[in-house]
Amino acid sequence: MNILPYIKKEIHVGLLKVIVISFGIVIVILSIIIHYKVLIEKSEVNEMQFKENVHTMRLVLQNFGKVYEKTKQDILMSQLSSTENPAIMIFGDSIIEQMYLPSLDGRNVFNAGISGSRVVNSGDFLKNIISKSKIKLIVFSMGTNDAFREFSVGGDAFYIAYKTLVDAALKQKVSIILTTIPPLELPNKGAPLFAPESVDAFNEKIKAIGTEYDLPVVDINALVREKNAQREDRFTVDGVHLNGTYARFWRDAVYAVIQSNPALADIKK
Repeated sequence: MNILPYIKKEIHVGLLKVIVISFGIVIVILSIIIHYKVLIEKSEVNEMQFKENVHTMRLVLQNFGKVYEKTKQDILMSQLSSTENPAIMIFGDSIIEQMYLPSLDGRNVFNAGISGSRVVNSGDFLKNIISKSKIKLIVFSMGTNDAFREFSVGGDAFYIAYKTLVDAALKQKVSIILTTIPPLELPNKGAPLFAPESVDAFNEKIKAIGTEYDLPVVDINALVREKNAQREDRFTVDGVHLNGTYARFWRDAVYAVIQSNPALADIKK
């Protein structure tokens, strides 16, 4: 019996099976590749759309922040114009804005804290507020927003901008007290958005300006760290803004220095 034709037939069938299976495998592989390619493209589109949405939201928030800042400036100017008595002004950001600042020995203490304010963009407002009011003493308490990671400025830029504020006040014969920037409380909420190394660098610049101009500097940063080491408790509400207890520590320390300032005698009760 000649089995050669049978063997050839089996070989042909086997090859055909191999070809069919191989073709099937190729189809499956191609399908997987196409599937993941589509997913990747969708992912890229979604990621791109997400980035665009985030960028748009940031622009909206920035614009809203500018509108709020301008509105708050107008409100502060209106409040100042409603009194004829000289006053003490605490010039700062949201850390100050949230604080309760009672009168000091019957003298007005004006809270000029504005959320989002930065040293590098507060010059014009300061000049305006000094020229149109009877502020006799200013406490500068700001700089945290200049350490915001996305918009952080260098130490030299901060130094120049801070000196501009000081010069503007001195030009109008306004007495000045400086304060250092409070420490961030990592890793709580908002703290990681700010650069602690920038806060440290800025505080050195503030101290240097105090030395250069012979101005009193209330070292709030050191005070908060010291109190926190003693108490071992939280000192912020969100990693950035001082809570009620530490806001009182801030106020007590700053008010004590104000009371020892000779300019206080020129501020009527």
